[in-house]
Amino acid sequence: MTPINVHILDLPDEILLIIFNKFSNIDLLYLLMGISKRLDQITSDSMFTEDVDLTTISSYDTSDSRVNIVVDRFCTYILPRVHNNVESLSVQAPIFHRILGASHYPNLHKLTLLNIKIDMASDIFNETSLFVRSYKHKISHLVMTISGVSLDESTEIIIGQTYAAVFACLSNLQILYLNSNVFRYT
Repeated sequence: MTPINVHILDLPDEILLIIFNKFSNIDLLYLLMGISKRLDQITSDSMFTEDVDLTTISSYDTSDSRVNIVVDRFCTYILPRVHNNVESLSVQAPIFHRILGASHYPNLHKLTLLNIKIDMASDIFNETSLFVRSYKHKISHLVMTISGVSLDESTEIIIGQTYAAVFACLSNLQILYLNSNVFRYT
């Protein structure tokens, strides 16, 4: 029997879609976008780009070159090509501003923002921030975890003010899930 060489691009789109559905959207976009026009067309379909979850690629070590390479590729190449399809975006706080600055997401209505420090939350959720100016009337779902918060009276006030600012700044907000990773000093 003679061996057969089959290249992935020889497969029909239907088979490629079955294979691609086995990957996470982020892995698929990172690995295959930019290889060929056909793969770009398939991977930029809304099936793979409506829900962009970048929480697995970031770390608090912003000097980690591996993380920066992946984030750079998303910010400079991938997100500008699929930005119109993005309806839901999940991101760790350290890369939030980079991802937000990569493109405008006209259909974004759900944001998940993880491990945000309280001072960063205060900066994001105020009337003058780029995020609020751009998405004030669009975000209907917000999931946010605030980390590194000590439980004392002044912090409770700041958290309360941040929550109030979220409601004041996002006029279309329908669903809000807030979680604080609070620790006590004893």
